[in-house]
Amino acid sequence: TEVLFDDTDLDPIPVKHIRGNLTDHYDPGKNVVNLSDAVYDEDSVAAMAVAAHELGHVEQYQEDSTLIKMRSFLIPAVTLSPTVSYICLLLGLLFNMTNMLWVGIFFFSLTIIFSLLTLPVETNASKRALAMLDETGLRKTEADIEGSKKVLRAAAMTYLAAAVSSVITLFYDVSRVRQEAQKDKAREEQRESRQQKQASRKTQSRTTSQRKTTKRPKR
Repeated sequence: TEVLFDDTDLDPIPVKHIRGNLTDHYDPGKNVVNLSDAVYDEDSVAAMAVAAHELGHVEQYQEDSTLIKMRSFLIPAVTLSPTVSYICLLLGLLFNMTNMLWVGIFFFSLTIIFSLLTLPVETNASKRALAMLDETGLRKTEADIEGSKKVLRAAAMTYLAAAVSSVITLFYDVSRVRQEAQKDKAREEQRESRQQKQASRKTQSRTTSQRKTTKRPKR
């Protein structure tokens, strides 16, 4: 990371070691890059690619990327959206409230939008990472070039898989809500039909009673 900061236009920021595996990330709130056990102080193509990828995110924020702006705008809403969505969906199913189900779908949709925006953000960070590695001359051999591409491509596929999974879940939830809405409509129609029949019977009974009272006996 020192080479990447020194030989590029990036403004230097702190780089810290964080415990765990696959915990590498850039924290824009604290403006610090956190690198996991497998990346921090490791001398490998994979570690180099992952570190450069996180610096790609740093470059996005320092250049005030439009994609980053859009994703950052959604972060406050997305923080609570999954919890609110699950609560609304659960209440809607338990108490047969279709409107509550649609509220749950709405909040879940926010997480889908965030996931879809994450894809181009991550892809762009990887492109920036490869450009920085080439600019600094850290990718010296064909193995370095192919290895770094492979690592970043695999990382991108995880985000793609997460986005696809979320979209499939959304379609499933929407289909469930539509089924519940159709059931509610059918129940409402049956209720109205019963009320109309009851009203019709009462009217007929009232009419029959009136006829009997107005009919005079023959002498």
